[in-house]
Amino acid sequence: METRRAVAVKNIRPVECIQLHPVSTVVNKSCNNTPDCIEPIDLKKPKKSASSNLMMSWLSKPKKEGVSAVKVSESPPKKKKKTESSVMMGWLNKTKKS
Repeated sequence: METRRAVAVKNIRPVECIQLHPVSTVVNKSCNNTPDCIEPIDLKKPKKSASSNLMMSWLSKPKKEGVSAVKVSESPPKKKKKTESSVMMGWLNKTKKS
């Protein structure tokens, strides 16, 4: 009795019409069944994402006249968060002074 692998190997035949080429990541989602799934892509050409397109359009906008740059004001000093030990030390210091 032959194993499944041996049977499968017997059925493998060379095929001349197979083409190998990189494809889009569209093929990664099984519900996609469009021509984009088999369309060759150029790996040397970087793909621009929607967010990078948005950022580039924002950066390339001409600056409006009369609009000054927004100054970043210094933030107020942060209050030190009280921990249980700091509360206890404060209480002990008060009782020592009394």
